[in-house]
Amino acid sequence: MKFFVLFLTVSAVTGSPLTEEISQYRFKRKITVDLTEFPYHVQLVYKYNVPLITRCGGVIISESYVLTTANCVSMSPIAIITGIQQMNEISPFRQMGKVKKVKIHPSYSSVTGTYNIALIMLEFPLTFNSAVNKVELPPTSYKLKDIAQQIAWGRRLLFSLKYTLEVTGKQLTNCSSRRISVNLLQLLRARVEDDHILCAKGESPLVECQKFSGEPLVQDKYLIGLSITGFEKCKVIASTSVYTNVVKYVDWLTSEMSSKESTESPKESTTASAQV
Repeated sequence: MKFFVLFLTVSAVTGSPLTEEISQYRFKRKITVDLTEFPYHVQLVYKYNVPLITRCGGVIISESYVLTTANCVSMSPIAIITGIQQMNEISPFRQMGKVKKVKIHPSYSSVTGTYNIALIMLEFPLTFNSAVNKVELPPTSYKLKDIAQQIAWGRRLLFSLKYTLEVTGKQLTNCSSRRISVNLLQLLRARVEDDHILCAKGESPLVECQKFSGEPLVQDKYLIGLSITGFEKCKVIASTSVYTNVVKYVDWLTSEMSSKESTESPKESTTASAQV
């Protein structure tokens, strides 16, 4: 017994592959996020909040741009909030950015949910610091690995109104064999999008139903996915988390940001996003 305890202690100190994997990916465990670890997560703010619909997150990809899913901008978000660990909290790092323009992917279908991605341009650039920063987009040649991390709003109790930023380890799985729901439109989406979506082993059907859209799925230092949720997730037969495959949209995103930056006159950084 003493030898066994000693072995565990030494392994933890020296950093065995097992402990490194748990530390790096926190597989199947939810852990409260340190703001400096994932500073690119944002909360979308709407003029009118509609339960189960206006529950969306997003990801900072530059000082002036936030990435989210197309279904998240259908209700016209008016602002984003970042630099917070709990939803709507007043934090010394908190910044609010007003939405200036929204660009939805031209092939997006609100009926089938295909090509579910959108780019939000802010009125003024964010001020980057240790708690507010961007995530890197993957190169188009990026090869996906098996394990990733989802950063998302979570709550400890089912009916709690308190949402805290959490990270959960996810294992990517084959989308072609998934059973998302009894909704035929979802089955059509699987055929149409093919490799434009990612799937990961989900949690319980009830947990999947409560999740927000537009939450980041990251691997290494790259953003690889945006969570897709909706009413159909409440009909899950076998739990599967579904994501927009960001790798497939890098060229479109780069083109959109370059074209807008070339036509827009830059704002003075001194009038950057409001810190609230």
